[in-house]
Amino acid sequence: INIGSKMKNGGLKMKVISVVNVKGGAGKTTIATNVGTALAAEGKKVMLVDTDNKQESALDFSQIRNANDDLAQVSTIYMPAPLLLKNIQNYDNFDYIIIDAGAGDNELMRAAVLLSKYGMLLMPVRYGAYDLWATEVTLEVLRDLRAMLPGYEKNYMLLNKVMTNKKMKIINAAAPTLQEYCEKYDVKILKSQLGDRIAFNESSYYGMNVIEYAKEEKNSIKAAAELRALVEEIKEILSDGDN
Repeated sequence: INIGSKMKNGGLKMKVISVVNVKGGAGKTTIATNVGTALAAEGKKVMLVDTDNKQESALDFSQIRNANDDLAQVSTIYMPAPLLLKNIQNYDNFDYIIIDAGAGDNELMRAAVLLSKYGMLLMPVRYGAYDLWATEVTLEVLRDLRAMLPGYEKNYMLLNKVMTNKKMKIINAAAPTLQEYCEKYDVKILKSQLGDRIAFNESSYYGMNVIEYAKEEKNSIKAAAELRALVEEIKEILSDGDN
């Protein structure tokens, strides 16, 4: 599709957070659901957009969550690329639209990158050669869209599933590549990081984010602190820290 032709003029009140990386297993759904529900728990009206019609992981998560009246509710829908581009402005009554883009370089992924113009692009990155190479594919798509249309200023890589052993050689080996990406594609690395913690997997079984899960499972406290820091940084980037 001609992505540029689908865009409408005018600003939006809601903020889009597009969670994108062509690499499968980068942690997109985990991040989208944790960030979205954490914002909902703060009283924000949040919609999760699941673009993966094969797995629909975000939809499954939301069904479990919304069956628990003690948890802040989120709206979740599946939306293919043409509708995503056409209808996003119909949801301006939400505070945040969080797009969980599936794996692969396809029109859905490109639509998610395009719509990050209305908020921010969040690219989960794991340490590892294959993960870094896949991230560059995402960054190349971003570069192409920038050449077509103005905007796209808030683009961030999020180090995800970071090994708790900081002495691992792969961490030091990957640092120059990440810095090269920042300079080459004009992107930044978030200060916040998410560790490789079992709490992020366990909490999803109950439709919870790790902050909520930590109230019951004390071994999730570190994961909860990481998510809080991430959400605060995202709000600051989107100039929503005072709301």
